[in-house]
Amino acid sequence: MAYGGFDLAVVVPDTLSCFVKYKNQQIMKLTNKKTIISLYILTLSTALVSTYFYGWKFLATLILLLSGIKFILVTFQFMEMKKANSFWKGLIVSYLLLFIGIVSFLLI
Repeated sequence: MAYGGFDLAVVVPDTLSCFVKYKNQQIMKLTNKKTIISLYILTLSTALVSTYFYGWKFLATLILLLSGIKFILVTFQFMEMKKANSFWKGLIVSYLLLFIGIVSFLLI
């Protein structure tokens, strides 16, 4: 970066901001890896629950809840909803809860 005075220009190295950017990228990569691993675990658990609890009365509700958790993970991590306005966050979560509630009520 160059900061100019009257006749003097001083070049200041921007190493600190480069380090911060690099650190933020590393944190984002780690967060994305954790989210993807969580999605794999939730998908595997959904498959196992649907296989081993076949015929259980609340199976559809449990599968919907696991899918809702996956939806929230994808929405907030990969679609950048965590940076959105609180109104949109609340709207997404309330829509999901309303959807799961209505479908569960109709299935039981």
